[in-house]
Amino acid sequence: MRRIIFLFFCFMLTIAVSAQDDIVTLSVDTSEIVGEVSPYVYGVNHGPWAFIPADWIDTIDTVGATFVRFPGGNWGDENIIRDYQLRDMMFWAEQMGGVEVSISVNLERSTPEEAAETVRMANIDNDYDITYWSIGNEPNLFDDYSTEQHNREWREFAEAMLAVDPDIQFIGPDISQYRANPTLDPKDDEGLLYLDEFLKANGDMVDVVSVHRYPFPTSLSGPIATIADIRESTREWEQIIPSLHETVLELTGEAKPIAVTEINSHWSNSIGFETAPDSHYNAIWWADVLGQMIVGDVFLVNYFTLQSPSSIGGYGLIGRSDPRPTFYTYQMYQHFGDQLLSASSSDEDVSIFASFDEDNNLTLLIVNLAEETRTVRFDLGNFEAISVERWLFDLDTNAESQGAFELAENLILSPQSITALVITG
Repeated sequence: MRRIIFLFFCFMLTIAVSAQDDIVTLSVDTSEIVGEVSPYVYGVNHGPWAFIPADWIDTIDTVGATFVRFPGGNWGDENIIRDYQLRDMMFWAEQMGGVEVSISVNLERSTPEEAAETVRMANIDNDYDITYWSIGNEPNLFDDYSTEQHNREWREFAEAMLAVDPDIQFIGPDISQYRANPTLDPKDDEGLLYLDEFLKANGDMVDVVSVHRYPFPTSLSGPIATIADIRESTREWEQIIPSLHETVLELTGEAKPIAVTEINSHWSNSIGFETAPDSHYNAIWWADVLGQMIVGDVFLVNYFTLQSPSSIGGYGLIGRSDPRPTFYTYQMYQHFGDQLLSASSSDEDVSIFASFDEDNNLTLLIVNLAEETRTVRFDLGNFEAISVERWLFDLDTNAESQGAFELAENLILSPQSITALVITG
């Protein structure tokens, strides 16, 4: 009888240990601030080819964007910005809470004199005081264009623009599909890397070094990206961001700010499948990637885009007039503070990002990339919580408060979800 009782005790102990092993530990070091969160990581692209619905005039500030790149995409190299287009953009920027705006001037089909006139129109004639400017969009995709021609023309444009307003700053070179892999990164016909050659030639003039990246589709004829594909693609930023910092420092001799001025999961006008830019999982993917950008000390991030009707693609935060799932990712990040903390997870499918705000409130932003629930517990060291409010975005809940939560309890994360815990200490 004693043997039976002993075996039963061992069996129950095994179950308890196994259950404990299934709990994910989320650890945060609240004793030291490791960096500042740039206010410009919550940026978007926008342009005259899109529109902001008129009925959003009183609520457009709820998007949570802090920076608008205008005009996003290749529109800027096919057209010259007109005064009324810029005036319209600045009106909406004011409605969005006075967000920062950058302007991209036409490089492929324009002249330094026309670029200088755009600066004059914006900052002299209209006094918009626009600080950040870029010259051309994805020049590595121009026809019959070499790194030498790009670097020479970019500098001619920059000098002409500075002659009008010496206080402007330049973002560039905005090359496409940067992967921090010399065998895959954009090259000219001579095999010269666009980014490296640009930094060697114009590293003294560029203020923020920028690249673009869309991981899917790998080809127009290839298979549709699965949830497993898109989940795995979040890991590439663990290499891309540090490598970009290192390349900038090596080739310019300075730790210049870096930017990802176009990014989404897909570069095509994909819509309507489980990982398309208008999908729920795209919003979860973006929450994880954006958190990695913050941890990697990226200065500026511009999601593509603010708005797009379904007829041209599902990539906008806003569709014809309704918010898409990724809109709610920005709602969740509005709880995030500006002082970054070190945080880690024992599960590769659960990410945690942590911060303090100016009032010393602690925010934990937790992303469950998995298609199953996860049970998590928290290790916050000596931090003592007074109260905790939980916010949730998942398949059933759109960035809504779930009320109070006790940190001493384990938290069950719903599948494909973002959870924000705002903690008063």
